[in-house]
Amino acid sequence: MFQTLPRQYQNVRFFPDGSRNCYTLSPVVKRSRYLVRTSFMYGNYDGLNMPPQFDAYVGVNLWNIQLPTNAYHDTLNEILVFTTMDYISVCLVNTGNGTPFISTLELRHLNNLTYQIVNEYQSLELFNRKHFQPTSSGIIRYPDDAYDRIWSPWGNNPWIPINTSSSINLREDIGYQPPLPVMNTAVKPSNPSENFSFYFPTSNVIQDCNIMCSCTLLNWNDSRATIPENSTSIWMVTMHTALSHLSTHLWIPYSPPYQ
Repeated sequence: MFQTLPRQYQNVRFFPDGSRNCYTLSPVVKRSRYLVRTSFMYGNYDGLNMPPQFDAYVGVNLWNIQLPTNAYHDTLNEILVFTTMDYISVCLVNTGNGTPFISTLELRHLNNLTYQIVNEYQSLELFNRKHFQPTSSGIIRYPDDAYDRIWSPWGNNPWIPINTSSSINLREDIGYQPPLPVMNTAVKPSNPSENFSFYFPTSNVIQDCNIMCSCTLLNWNDSRATIPENSTSIWMVTMHTALSHLSTHLWIPYSPPYQ
């Protein structure tokens, strides 16, 4: 079993001593934005077959990480932080529910023009990052993504994958810079009159969310529906939530520019 696992999951670092064990990531550039990524795979390394549950902190702030629920389930967690010191501290805290452990800890320096919502007062935890293609297309990350963000495929069977070889403006001037393989591929409904509906299961842990969407209006080779230049696509986005303290929001129509 373990021989078939990715190399980073074939070993685990665990912390049986002390209630709080920390990594110090340094040096980092002060007043800069960084992506911190952790992964966890329990693998029943201790023979107890009881995946530990513990807390994680970045500096003094609690990080709501997702942990494995069985021996061979792996989890990936990301958080974007703004540095005020020349180091970043990542700590695992024993809460009495098993010995803390970790499989990987990664750090990526971001362009300071991007993710402006991240500052010295708030961080941004990743809930999901998807690119719309069949699941067989695999993940996209570095070197296609300059910041090594991980993009997982998402494509329902009724959706039809499309792509373009035309030049796409990745907006490097604003720093976000989505990777080209994400932006030159897309999906469309099998029925042109249908809407796109996406469902993200959430939890009460999520109090505030920031949704970022990168879109390209593609001109694809399709005799039934070719998009001419200067075309306008108008989206009406609706968000529904079952959380008692939030209401349903209707966003104003949005029209992405033709580029």
